[in-house]
Amino acid sequence: MIKRVTLIFIIFLTVLVFTYSQDNTAFLDSITSRRINLQFDEALSEINAAIDRNPENGDYYATRSFIYNDMKEYQEVINDITIAITLGSNFNLNILYTIRGFAYFQLGRFNEALIDMSKEDINNVVIIRMRADLNLRLRNHEKAVEDYSYLLENDNDARNHKYYYFSRAEAFFENKNYSEALDDINNNAITHNSRDARYYTLRGCIYLGLKLLDKVIDDLNRALQLEPADNLYATIYLSRSIAYAWQGKFTLSLADINMAIENNPNKASCFIARAQLYEVLAATSLRRSVKKEYLRRSTRDYTIAERLRNSG
Repeated sequence: MIKRVTLIFIIFLTVLVFTYSQDNTAFLDSITSRRINLQFDEALSEINAAIDRNPENGDYYATRSFIYNDMKEYQEVINDITIAITLGSNFNLNILYTIRGFAYFQLGRFNEALIDMSKEDINNVVIIRMRADLNLRLRNHEKAVEDYSYLLENDNDARNHKYYYFSRAEAFFENKNYSEALDDINNNAITHNSRDARYYTLRGCIYLGLKLLDKVIDDLNRALQLEPADNLYATIYLSRSIAYAWQGKFTLSLADINMAIENNPNKASCFIARAQLYEVLAATSLRRSVKKEYLRRSTRDYTIAERLRNSG
């Protein structure tokens, strides 16, 4: 997904800057032509010389940032656009913030990317999609819902809509709006992705929030049959373990939570869930020695979970 959005953004940027250059000086037009022809060394040489002659011209730094963006030198993009914004530039300010936000995004500096992409008057669907994904990643769920809703109304490419519905369902779920999440996943997302384990995993988790336990187990069983990506196994087993525990099927629950931990031994929530299950097993055990052993295991798992949380 990120690679596809990146490619679309680069095309968007090339067209945008090329269009601007036609109305600017012949010099900047020449720089843009070199960029389009992938003559980056020549373009850099010319713009560096221009900056040496006139280091107070914000347009030159902005133009150099576009070259660095083509070269994927994202820290240099950030440096130059920051200077261009400080000096002032004839380029639209939101364009500069958008490009700097993209550079932050590429470097994994998501909070800074989100700040730049949240400036007023940004209405390009490529940028809003990136912003929506950032809001979801950074747990700004209400903002994510707003952005995905905007995209559903304004992105004319219907092929993208199933992704927006799925992502909005995830945002609704994380915000505990289970009914809205279920509407998105049932009516618009899963019907187009019946062979994708991610959709059954998410719907299974939504059903867990609604305490529809049989449906939880059915969906998560289906997800496992579809050979999910490695990073989904812990979530599937953890969620099914909780459903089994709520049904009083403690042996099945313990087997699943053990599988979850085997698949992701760094997930603190799995150890907490197993610690809680051990407490239930201790409470229902009639033998003092067994009760004591379950409580010992519970304490151990809580300790592991705390250590994992503290390690970040």
